[in-house]
Amino acid sequence: MSAVSLMAMILSVVVLMVGGKKGLFTLLNLAFNLMSIILVIWALSKGFSLGLVVAIFTIVTFFNNFWLFNQEIDAYYTKVSMTASAGVILIMTCLLPVFLRASASYGFAPEELEELGAFSLDVLVNYRDIFAVLVIVAMVGAVIDGAISVASAMSEIESEHPDMTVAQLRQSGLRIGRDIVSTTMTTLLLAFFGNYLGVVLFILDFNYGWQYLMNAQLVVSQLVVMFLAAIGTLVTLPLTAYLYIKMKQSPKSKVGGIE
Repeated sequence: MSAVSLMAMILSVVVLMVGGKKGLFTLLNLAFNLMSIILVIWALSKGFSLGLVVAIFTIVTFFNNFWLFNQEIDAYYTKVSMTASAGVILIMTCLLPVFLRASASYGFAPEELEELGAFSLDVLVNYRDIFAVLVIVAMVGAVIDGAISVASAMSEIESEHPDMTVAQLRQSGLRIGRDIVSTTMTTLLLAFFGNYLGVVLFILDFNYGWQYLMNAQLVVSQLVVMFLAAIGTLVTLPLTAYLYIKMKQSPKSKVGGIE
């Protein structure tokens, strides 16, 4: 048994012990998301259009997280988080070509080409599309996580304090969002340095300096992913708090409104 298989088994056991029945749904959710990513890789390798791949991946991810393995499908906060996530992802996807054109950070970096010199690069793959999908995959996960965190917390607060006013509940949602901001930014930053700490030390060891480091394509491409995921998440947090109040006040809402 390989080390990866052993760690996967340990993770599964811990998830089941902590989450119980919901832990089982979490593992199924994880497996389904993994299959979705594999499907995206296959579709890109076969030359499917970027728009079609992104649309299918987003729809499948939403179906997976909000319907298929979600035991709280009828919960009001699920509808709120889904609406907020869909809006932010749609806006960020429309703005993505502008960011990609401005950064021009897609494709292989010079440091990577040295290791790939023995392989043929004559492949019919659009690296700009691949990078765009990479950004969207990272952004979708972060946005959905932020939206569900705020909406579920506001739902719990409202259930525990049913006499809260609209202003108080809105302020509670914004405070929750502000608390999540710092942890989200820290997670993204540590993930970046954790993945590329060796590259950073390698570049600095040759005395290239911080100016070269911050303009190196290998670093810039990952910074673009981190910044766009962070921007999407930061926009999602207050938007979710706003929609939680707004959708409940709507006359068409089937959930009891708040005064």
